[in-house]
Amino acid sequence: MSQFIGLKDATGDVTRPARLRSRVGPDFRLLSGDDATAVAFLAQGGNGCISVTSNVAPGLCRTMFLACKQGQMAKAQRLGDPIAQLTYALFREPNPVPLKYALSLLGLMSPKVRLPW
Repeated sequence: MSQFIGLKDATGDVTRPARLRSRVGPDFRLLSGDDATAVAFLAQGGNGCISVTSNVAPGLCRTMFLACKQGQMAKAQRLGDPIAQLTYALFREPNPVPLKYALSLLGLMSPKVRLPW
């Protein structure tokens, strides 16, 4: 269907880009929705990541992404280690509380969390 231009994959299955690429073509965007497996997803032909962690460390995540795209996988993996540690911390409790707290530490939002409606 021409109205679909991409797919967000949050299954954690890093082999999907390699399996799907021949079916969807080169212009279809395959995006990881799982920060913890983003490097491996990109290495298998993914186009990017819809990332929670990049809200806290956008520069680091971007540098890792560019390293993947430039074929510098050793660099991407080195950068992926601190990203993985941050991702682990951000997902220790139900989302979005840890993310909001981290953003408050950076002065980007209030540390107050409202109750659900």
